[in-house]
Amino acid sequence: MKLYKLIIFDLKNGIWAKKTVYLAVVAIGLLVFLDFSAHYHACYGENVFSGNLTLADCLLYCFSGRRPHSLDERIFLLPIVYFLPFLASALLTLNYPMENLRGRYGIQVFIRIRNRRWWWFAKEVYVVISTCFSFCLFYLTLFLLSLLVGLSCTLCFSNEVLLNLQDYVFMTDPSTFELVIQLFFLPPLTAAVFNLFQLFLSLYMNRLGAFAIVVAVLLVSTYVQNPLLPGVYTMVIRSIWVDGGKAVQSTGVLLSLVYMAILTLAGWQRMRRFDIM
Repeated sequence: MKLYKLIIFDLKNGIWAKKTVYLAVVAIGLLVFLDFSAHYHACYGENVFSGNLTLADCLLYCFSGRRPHSLDERIFLLPIVYFLPFLASALLTLNYPMENLRGRYGIQVFIRIRNRRWWWFAKEVYVVISTCFSFCLFYLTLFLLSLLVGLSCTLCFSNEVLLNLQDYVFMTDPSTFELVIQLFFLPPLTAAVFNLFQLFLSLYMNRLGAFAIVVAVLLVSTYVQNPLLPGVYTMVIRSIWVDGGKAVQSTGVLLSLVYMAILTLAGWQRMRRFDIM
């Protein structure tokens, strides 16, 4: 079996055959939009229908994250809205690779491809495409809901809305390109890194344990400001545009690509000695 056929096989069986499961991402997009609407109504006393809001306001609300935890804070509040898209993509990529490896056709696939590295590379492609697909569904859901309620589908945003809903403002206005990178490129790229890490851990432990470690890394990202944590760069509130923010977009992109390269090489080495029996 050639590599491209193996990739097509994984996409067909891992995504297309389980396409109804991805409706969960649509439900999450709906929940995020409803939460955004509820917070706006609580703050301004009016519905999003009557507000001069945009799609960018909704996305900034979702991916704002939170500031690093301070010792003065008695309660640690999780940014649940921020977590949801990442957790959904991790769950959607959790089962298929190991089902394929340990399942009915695992040994047959290895015999036919005659190259364990191809198996690992094909699963990496599956994880990245599945992650991108889940985020595309998430963005599409927010886009359609914005059209439905009359929000302007632009990347213009309101500092007043950010201040009242998320308690921060941009000290320096980002360009449209920078917003596209921050809101549409960094989140799925970082999620792909987390999901590849989850796939790698699944070669050493059970799937739930791998998922738990990924969730823990996400939690640590919201708790501390460490430049080695890729999740830090997806939080808008940590960006250099905000007072006190230190996260630089280009650093986040480069770090994610480096982690992906490391996981690729580490996975190749692990597969050389992996016992599929």
